[in-house]
Order: sequence, then structure tokens, then C-alpha cells
Amino acid sequence: QAIGREAIEQRTRALATRLVDGLARNPRVELVSPRAASMRSAMVSFKMAGTTAEKLQGYLGAARIRTRRIAEFGYKYLRLSTHIYVLADDVDRTLALLAKAP
Repeated sequence: QAIGREAIEQRTRALATRLVDGLARNPRVELVSPRAASMRSAMVSFKMAGTTAEKLQGYLGAARIRTRRIAEFGYKYLRLSTHIYVLADDVDRTLALLAKAP
């Protein structure tokens, strides 16, 4: 049985909203991706005060959370993606780790 594009888009956008809302509550986080749901995709980019994207990627990677550093053109962002295989619990675990990030 096919899942369907619409269902996939709804799910990934809902997870992205969950992630963006959680990141917005973290005072160290500066969102780079649009806050408006209509302008956003399943990929969410951000920076975090007090650390670098490289260090944060290592920290999350040690917890088996896959990220991508965006370094082109001098950007220093970290990107998280809420693909179809990501669960709400994965988003929550990531947000909890970021709340305790060194």
C-alpha cells in the first residue's frame, strides 16, 4: 500500500513544526529556516550560541542523530531533517539533547 505524497508532506511538515517550535524555545538557538510553516520544508537550519556547528554535529552524532553542517559561503549552520522515517520521539530527544548541549 502506498503512503502517498500528501501524507508524507503533512507528516514531515508537522514534525518540522514540532522541531522549529522546540528550537524557538531554546534561548541559545537562532533559527535560520523560516518560522512560517508555509515557507518551510522538512529541513530546519539553525545556529547555537556558545558552540560551533562542527562541535554540535559531533555531540549529536555521538547520540546517533544525523545532521548536516551548512558551511558553504561562510555559513555556519546545522541542519536537521524531518524525513518520513523520523519519529516525534526522535525530534523530542534531539530537542532534549540540545537543551543540555555543551
